[in-house]
Amino acid sequence: RYGRAGTASNYRLSLKSLLEFAGKDNRPASVLSFSRVTVDFLNRYENWMVASGKSKTTVGIYLRPLRAIFNRAMEDGVVAAELYPFKRYKIPTGQNVKKALSKEELKRLYTAPVEPGSPKEKARDFWFFSYQCNGMNFRDIAELKYKNINRKSISFLRHKTLHTTKDKPRPIIIPLTDSI
Repeated sequence: RYGRAGTASNYRLSLKSLLEFAGKDNRPASVLSFSRVTVDFLNRYENWMVASGKSKTTVGIYLRPLRAIFNRAMEDGVVAAELYPFKRYKIPTGQNVKKALSKEELKRLYTAPVEPGSPKEKARDFWFFSYQCNGMNFRDIAELKYKNINRKSISFLRHKTLHTTKDKPRPIIIPLTDSI
């Protein structure tokens, strides 16, 4: 859908993991029926993933495509609502721990000697641009056009959510500063 290579890759990895779990004798299953995916199945899958060193974030990333497939199958009348396990099973979400740099660390990075015009200088400049733009994603930086910039601000739509927002996407507005 929408030429989203990352989404397609995520669906493939999710399927591979679920089939591996659903298999027997160290052999992945070749199919996984809707009726087999129960709350118990999902809890056991989550425990299996965590026991094999995966994080709850990874479990969530792998189960969201399955939930989307269930939702689509229910919309299309392929699966009965009684089989839907995600009313009772809550997909885990990760704990994104923000790690802030101190003012001294930021200053050290900003003033670190780099050769003018070097890839290191370019990388540093992009990082600080992203930082000063409230963590603007590098894909969004790459998509910026002159039309996104006016005298007082930068305005853009997040590429990541462009196709997933049901309402009209609201632009992100970043005030222009001297350093930006």
